[in-house]
Amino acid sequence: GSNAWSNDVHQDRFDVSRLAQWERIFSYADTKGMFLHFKTQETENDNLMDGGNVGRERKLYYRELIARFSHHLALNWNMGEENTQSTGQRKDMAEYFADTDPYGHLRVIHTYPNQQDQVYDALTGGQSDYTGASIQTSNPNQQQTFSDTRKWVARSGNAGKPWVVAVDEPGNASIGVDSDPDDRKLTRHRVVWGNFMARRPQSKRHHRRY
Repeated sequence: GSNAWSNDVHQDRFDVSRLAQWERIFSYADTKGMFLHFKTQETENDNLMDGGNVGRERKLYYRELIARFSHHLALNWNMGEENTQSTGQRKDMAEYFADTDPYGHLRVIHTYPNQQDQVYDALTGGQSDYTGASIQTSNPNQQQTFSDTRKWVARSGNAGKPWVVAVDEPGNASIGVDSDPDDRKLTRHRVVWGNFMARRPQSKRHHRRY
């Protein structure tokens, strides 16, 4: 009856009115030149659909996202924030997006700071269809961005497929981008420029003689 619908979560039903509202927001973001970062799930719910597998519910959800939003100009699909699924499940999610998204947008995954090696090493190179990483650091002074970005740019490149590495959680879990002007300067310096400069290829410096 109606009570069952109001009390249960149905993984194969979508609020099309809300999705239409999202489309208006994303279209406006396109006009502003914004890059859209789709976090498809969080650690709290990443095993709810199909027990974490790429089954009927998850495929339906992914196809809905791709059909409605993949036409946008610049975006990535994040397979899970602080993801707790297995390596096999992570690979299957990226493979499904690679096979289904006609625009070939970036496919990334996010993990806890102390689990980067455990999660990412198994996904680099030809081991998976991931094309990048979404990094969380743990240093409260936001001083890990350059080193963590450089590490995974280098490791993925050495594995034969360089990743696009983003840092979407700088500092630690309780720190974001502060509203204080001085702290914003540190964020630009340590996070934004730290990430940009770490993604540049390493090369010998050539000094010009005058």
